[in-house]
Amino acid sequence: MKKTLILSLALLLVLPLSLLVPAAAESAPIYLDLSEVLEESGFLSPGETYYIPVMYGNYTLHREELERYRFTVKVENTTADEDRSSSRASASLALIGDYRYLKFSTGASVANKANQEFTITINCYDKVDKEYTDPAVEVVEVGFSSSEYVNESSFTVDNSAAVVEFSDSLTDCLITFPDGSRFAAVLVPNSRRNQDEGILRRTNLYSTTSPVLPIENKYPNEDLEYLTFASNTTFGDNSILRVYAPDMKYIYRIKNQNTLEKINFTRSGDYLVFTTKTLDSYVMSPRELSATTSTTTGSTTGSAPAPSSPGATLSAATAGAAADTAFAARSPYVRFVGIGSVPLEAMQSVATKARAKGLSALVYFDTLNASGGVTTRIYAYPATVTKGFNASASYDDATATSVRNTFSRWFKNKVAVLNLGQSGDFGTKVEVATLMNLSGMDTKQLRFYSYNSARNTYAPLAAPSYWIDNAGYLHFSTTVGGAIVVSEGPLTSV
Repeated sequence: MKKTLILSLALLLVLPLSLLVPAAAESAPIYLDLSEVLEESGFLSPGETYYIPVMYGNYTLHREELERYRFTVKVENTTADEDRSSSRASASLALIGDYRYLKFSTGASVANKANQEFTITINCYDKVDKEYTDPAVEVVEVGFSSSEYVNESSFTVDNSAAVVEFSDSLTDCLITFPDGSRFAAVLVPNSRRNQDEGILRRTNLYSTTSPVLPIENKYPNEDLEYLTFASNTTFGDNSILRVYAPDMKYIYRIKNQNTLEKINFTRSGDYLVFTTKTLDSYVMSPRELSATTSTTTGSTTGSAPAPSSPGATLSAATAGAAADTAFAARSPYVRFVGIGSVPLEAMQSVATKARAKGLSALVYFDTLNASGGVTTRIYAYPATVTKGFNASASYDDATATSVRNTFSRWFKNKVAVLNLGQSGDFGTKVEVATLMNLSGMDTKQLRFYSYNSARNTYAPLAAPSYWIDNAGYLHFSTTVGGAIVVSEGPLTSV
């Protein structure tokens, strides 16, 4: 068994090093390839996370080069003093598969005042020659090509162009957001302060009703809605927010991504009305929630999950009805629980109804534990699906346990395994979020492989782009199913 396994793995994975790591002169410069991440405007977008290839010569930097070189990264805001924002950017090196990328991100509010310029420096130390080579220095601009100019007392936000610039003559403005909520914004600060200071003129008004997984895990049986603003902009005193939530009786402010603060409000028709100087993140509920729990930060955005039996087949009729319910509640998100087989017709039904509503629908397939918490979720865009697939998943069934034991026996690495019910290609790229046990593993050095038990072979996942959220869910992308093996570092035979 051991010889068979090692031989088949070697045939699939072990290539001559020259095919993996191109030869390059020691003086070859290290630089960032920005061609695939820059928007047409030439800017990076605030609030987004980018993975930028680190180039060595004419090739993306391979992990083998780490044997010889040590890299350090520095990022600093080099915007002119008068336009510089207090918001910061973060930059670090990330290993995706066998190749090195620069992970770069900023907060959503970084360009509220003006587009920001950041200088990224990657220093490279040659451990053999004991000297530094020429560093990679790149300047990137984060912001927007233009902003919407507002000179009237009412304005409707378009999320595709959410940065606005208010006229100097405006002292207040009634702002309407895509979900129907309204904000009577005071643009002049508190009269006790200098009127020439702090007057808001340019800000990012992007908002979203996207669900947050931790709250669904904590309250799987609640029908919640929420509203999150990209930047915590501060307006003048006595600004009033009217949150559109016809069926909700409670509203909470989400603080520090994991706690709730109950808000006192008055009801006006379909709106929950309260005074606030900042646009924060809010969750609305038909019943009172605990405001002291550390994981109450989001919701399922207006549609209850379609009921099903574990491993059930999703019919086109059920999928279409769930889509109607979600879309009627102004949500593009359709959630199913305990689904196994997903025929193409079911996804096409959701996609058709989404197009009719002008929505870009996203479907969730949740696997729950005995207490109703989400253990694994598979995300799929129905418009991109080309075939039926299986949406079941488990990290503690017999298959996952067997594969984990096999890899632990033949490899030195710590491993975890998620058994996806889909065999072979999904027919689209899906994102997976799972609570699989990664204890004791260096999560900054994870590698992802798909294992074919029938052939006794494994292969690296292409661009899993993994990350771990605050609730401990491991997120990654894949186009294939089967047993997904997550290892600490590249697999090394015993």
